[in-house]
Amino acid sequence: MLITSDLKVQAVWTPSGRAEISYTVYYLEKETKKTVAEPKTVTGIYRVGTVVWERPAVPKNGPYQNYVPLEQNKSVTLDTTNENRLVFYYEAPSNYSYQVKFVEYGTNVEILHYTRSTKSVSLLVYTEKAQVDELEKLGYWVVDDDGNPQENGASLGKTIYPGVQEKPEAIFYVLPREYEIYYTNLGMMGEAAERELRKLNPTSYVS
Repeated sequence: MLITSDLKVQAVWTPSGRAEISYTVYYLEKETKKTVAEPKTVTGIYRVGTVVWERPAVPKNGPYQNYVPLEQNKSVTLDTTNENRLVFYYEAPSNYSYQVKFVEYGTNVEILHYTRSTKSVSLLVYTEKAQVDELEKLGYWVVDDDGNPQENGASLGKTIYPGVQEKPEAIFYVLPREYEIYYTNLGMMGEAAERELRKLNPTSYVS
């Protein structure tokens, strides 16, 4: 084009390369919009149009400690003209039911079970002394996942996720308790009586 007079030229630039871009993640209670965890701002060198994904933060303390997010991940497309923000909303947890089951090691036959409830999404379940005592009355003791007897069954724990799993169960293993029975002073009864007694009574049994 031949230019014979002054010409005003206007250029319009479209960002297409990399630039320093920030985005902020907010964690808010659904109804009140109050903050349940401190917002997080991330700054880096990104290409315009990059899609970044974030997961919700876990409230650590305060009244929202057990609140649960409504979404497990969200994304934002980064640009340099608008505020890049993601918002996770939280609500009070529901009551979740879960099962505590005691099954026989090796056969998985159920011996005892309890139904419990919690508001926690994840939970570390321990056997309780009352459960261990009940099992002892039934002639069982708690064993670990390898079948080794545990004198203190209450020391065992299992992690479950009532807010995630469809049928949350904490399963513990048990085995029949084996006893040794000893007879003393049998000689005083006479050899004939001792022989008869040994026929009628075992030296060991499983209750």
